[in-house]
Amino acid sequence: MLTSGWTKLDADITDSTIWQESLATKVVWVTLLARVNREGFVSTSIPGLAKRAGVSLEECEKALEKFQRPDKYSRSQEEEGRRIRVVEGGFYLINFIKYRDGIDLERRRAQVRESQRRSRARKKAVVNQPQASERQFERTEGEAASQVDIGPRPDGQDGCGGTAPWA
Repeated sequence: MLTSGWTKLDADITDSTIWQESLATKVVWVTLLARVNREGFVSTSIPGLAKRAGVSLEECEKALEKFQRPDKYSRSQEEEGRRIRVVEGGFYLINFIKYRDGIDLERRRAQVRESQRRSRARKKAVVNQPQASERQFERTEGEAASQVDIGPRPDGQDGCGGTAPWA
């Protein structure tokens, strides 16, 4: 099955024992990660993988052998630290689903944290805003201070229901 889109890459890959290997081995590993489907399967032949990775057939074979051997220093000791299993039509990445789900969980937790932060900020902004009646009072006071009688109104009224004495 051909994959499309993008692949999540755990930032801790640089702390893995794979990162201590040759450049060709690292490139083959990242190529496998880039080609893996949602179930952890990479559909490829060894020559096809070597070509995609841009390494020689011999370098690709050596890398695949390393990935199939136990690694006592691997951070995950599932299947004794092995990384791949040869299966019909390609390779199965042993810890792929565990890492995929772990990264998805971390991404979801980060989204929830961000959503809560925005919600708290909105609530805080609403609490700190004056109520509509307070805004109306402030505006009315300001308008009242700026509205000073400086002479008779055109209708001759004094503004209090009577006739202005100067009219």
